[in-house]
Amino acid sequence: MIQLTARNARGLRPRLAAVTAVAVIVPLLVGVFVLATLLQRSLTGSLTSRVEQQADAVAAIVHQSGVRPAVLTDTDTDPPMKTVIIDDKGDVLLSSRTGQLLP
Repeated sequence: MIQLTARNARGLRPRLAAVTAVAVIVPLLVGVFVLATLLQRSLTGSLTSRVEQQADAVAAIVHQSGVRPAVLTDTDTDPPMKTVIIDDKGDVLLSSRTGQLLP
């Protein structure tokens, strides 16, 4: 049998404290990482969905009535998103910042 002496007891407490700390910290860090990843995916998905809806709304209005300043005021969401309409060459035709047709 091993006798538990004062010398062994002093060495055991710090070891138990270290093991306990590791047993608590590691799962906590894993949980934080998983939660942050899930939150990031959720926010990205929500933003992607909102942008797609805005783009579809602007595209439908432009397809029906052409490019005009009223296009951008009809599709504002809360809070409003900045919308830019570009042509096939990449030139900006209309921007929600100015709300005017650009030459």
